[in-house]
Amino acid sequence: ARPAVMASQGKTGITETPDYRGEEVLAAYTFIPRTRWGFVAKQDLKEIYASIQAMFLHILVVVLISAAVVYFLASFVARIFARPVLEMTETSKRMQEGDLSARNSIESMDELGFLADSFNDLADSMSSQLQVQGAVAHVNETIVVARDITGFAGQLLKTLVEITGSNMGAFYLLASDGARFEHCASMGVNPELLEPFDASAAEGELGKAAISREISHIKEIPKDTIFTFRTFTGTVLPKEMITVPLLVEKKVAGVISLATLQPYSKEALEILNQIWQGINTALSNLSAGEETRKLAEELLSKNQELEAQTEELQAQTEELQAMSDELQQRSEELQEQNVELEAQRHQVEEANRLKSEFLSNMSH
Repeated sequence: ARPAVMASQGKTGITETPDYRGEEVLAAYTFIPRTRWGFVAKQDLKEIYASIQAMFLHILVVVLISAAVVYFLASFVARIFARPVLEMTETSKRMQEGDLSARNSIESMDELGFLADSFNDLADSMSSQLQVQGAVAHVNETIVVARDITGFAGQLLKTLVEITGSNMGAFYLLASDGARFEHCASMGVNPELLEPFDASAAEGELGKAAISREISHIKEIPKDTIFTFRTFTGTVLPKEMITVPLLVEKKVAGVISLATLQPYSKEALEILNQIWQGINTALSNLSAGEETRKLAEELLSKNQELEAQTEELQAQTEELQAMSDELQQRSEELQEQNVELEAQRHQVEEANRLKSEFLSNMSH
């Protein structure tokens, strides 16, 4: 065999080679100088590799099991960390598509929880702003279509009750004498209870708002308030009340009072703050329009009176002209009569002269 030949030649080494049985073996060979022998030690490769293959198989199994465990652990951990991210991504997509009711349900104290809360706060802010803008636009439409103060008061009060979630409301206007505020429109309140109140006295929530000229938000409602809500179970006091003074040329010309059985939302308060100036401007324009209309009616009435007087004067002038014409005609007739009388007088005088001459001649 090859290892024996190599050993007999004085060489040393290790080699894989078939032996006399035709089996693959691992042979270690060397030469022993003292005995001048060649030494060969061999072992079947399948015996040598049996433990290695078993060890390799064990390692492979361990590696596969470890890989599987690592994979599942990695997937589990990835899902734990990726699920909030995926949820926030899905929520963001829904927001981009216009669904502002989408919210993240992540509740944790880490960065993901903070980011989820930030997304939710942003969505709440956007939803609130859109709600406020929509309500402001609705109020502006109501203001634009108003043609008179009475219709303006009724439509505006109805709109404000609707968009603020109020259960009742009342609209007061300053009387023409400027001494008191009188009930103009109301919803959900017994009109018989809405008596006029003194414009100069800061009594009650209405008087205080009229004097302060600022929007008043009252949470502690006194039990003697006139704003009570009647239900089938009895009379209920409102939970909160908002009173809005309406200014025309820096003077309070009206007061709107709203009341609810539930606390007002921050959106309702923001809506009232944003539309306040617009309502003041609309009421000012309507008041100016009312004054203009009254002046126009007065001018029309005076013009009609002047036209009647003019027609009467015209008739009198025509009558005077007719009388003047008649007088002129009579004057001309008198002149003609005077001319005839003058001629007759001359004739009489001439006859008298001739008669005198005749008598004088006869006497001689």
